[in-house]
Amino acid sequence: MLPGVHSDIGGCYVNNNEEKVDLYEEHENDGKNCERFRNILIEEGWYKPEEIVVHKFTYPHKYGVNTKYLLVGTRRLFSTYDKISLNTMFHYSQQEQFGVKYEQKRVNKHKISDVFLTEIYNQLKNYMNACSILRNTYIEEYNQSNSSGDYLSKIKTLHYEDFVDLEKLKILRNQYLHWSASATKTGYGPRVGKVSNAKERTRNIQYG
Repeated sequence: MLPGVHSDIGGCYVNNNEEKVDLYEEHENDGKNCERFRNILIEEGWYKPEEIVVHKFTYPHKYGVNTKYLLVGTRRLFSTYDKISLNTMFHYSQQEQFGVKYEQKRVNKHKISDVFLTEIYNQLKNYMNACSILRNTYIEEYNQSNSSGDYLSKIKTLHYEDFVDLEKLKILRNQYLHWSASATKTGYGPRVGKVSNAKERTRNIQYG
């Protein structure tokens, strides 16, 4: 339930498992872009300084030496962030317009027990509710005029960072959120391949 975050509800992640990711690769500039990206990810809370390093590799050949710089992050993560996504689905699907019914014992089985995640969930729910309220306002307008007006521009002004305590967001990123993109694995490349901050490293978000 965070833009750009991969959360596997099926449970394929192992709790407290080590995640090692090649985050950025460059072959020139003395690894300066790797260092810039490293500083960004530390500032945003994804990694502690000791968890993210730039490696230098040299490959001699008969015409000289090729050099590669690789930014690598290594963390141990909790696998329980999926509870937020699952409980969000419970929350919205049980609303009157959808009318989905669940056995209460099954809902209770999947309640969030982590105090920290409960706090994050409540903060994110405020963000999601704000999106829903805005969307519902424009649904009424659309039904009357067959036009969504400026809905898309309005919904993009709502950003989850405005609803979540930023220091807690850093803890969430560092301890719970998996980094699914890889700079070196085929098919796993990041959508934004340049050095950029979190607001620019977003996937195609279906706003609202």
